[in-house]
Formats: sequence, structure tokens, C-alpha cells
Amino acid sequence: FETGRDGRFTFSSIPEGTYKLEASRGGSAKARLEHAQTGMLATLHFEPSAAIAGRVRDSGGKPLSDFTIVFGSGDTTIRRERFYKSDGHYHLDDLPAGKYDLTATVNGGEGRVAIELRTGERRDDVDFAIDASLVVTGRVVDLESQRPVAGMDVEVRIEGPGSWHRASTDA
Repeated sequence: FETGRDGRFTFSSIPEGTYKLEASRGGSAKARLEHAQTGMLATLHFEPSAAIAGRVRDSGGKPLSDFTIVFGSGDTTIRRERFYKSDGHYHLDDLPAGKYDLTATVNGGEGRVAIELRTGERRDDVDFAIDASLVVTGRVVDLESQRPVAGMDVEVRIEGPGSWHRASTDA
């Protein structure tokens, strides 16, 4: 349900009673009102939201430009955003106060940061260093003869937000 341009909302055809109201905005900011009664003018207030920003770099300090940031708490994913051609920069707005785990993933590598955000806090120093070197080696062989097979296309796909890579076998 969306509010009007002036922020007003109306629920009609609901039974008389007491309700819990919740509104969400953008990323994950929420406003709640307990014990709202039918017929009353309810006002929900958003606390000032927090924001974080930083850089994602490889272990040598080079910016990575295609990565995913997962913002969560425990096993719960609150928000997932992909950044492409960002020269390693990322920015997340509309975050509620609380303790969170962030994970940045790129090419099979990942970096993790635990953070606590206060109401309205702005942090621009939440950086990740990721070992993004992924090496997969293998050999394609014929099932019956067990001999190597040349000129086969092989793909490796990284699960999750990942990506895929293609190579051909040699002699």
C-alpha cells in the first residue's frame, strides 16, 4: 500500500479494532505505531536513517568494480545491492540503527565487516579488502577411455551473486 503525495493513507473496509501500523521507506528504514485504533488519525515517524559508504579493493589495494554488498543481521539478509563499474565505491542509504554484518563478494572472493550503526549515523570508512583471485584447474577426459579431450569449452559459475568464466581445454 502506498501513501499519497502528502503522506496520507486510508484503510477502508477493515473491522473496528486496534492495529499495529508499519511503514517502510527505501532500503530498510521503518516506522511503527502500536495500538492504532480505527477512526483515529495515526502519525508514523521515521527515525533519521543511517548510511554507509566505502571502497572495495583487492588485497593489493586495487579498486574492484563489479561486486555485490549484502547487508544483513545473523542469517537474515536485509538488503543486497550489486555495484558495476563503480571503481570500487559503494554507498547504502536508508539503513536502520542496529548491529549488522556486511559481506562484499567478487569473483568468488569475499570480505566481511561487522558494524553497529546509530540512528542517523553516516559512515564513509567501511572498506573491504578481498582476495579476488580465483583459480580453478581441472581436466576433461573421455568417460570410457579416460583419455584427455582437447578443444572442449569449460565454464565455471560462481554461486550467489557471482559470475561465470569460460575456457577451452588444450591438447
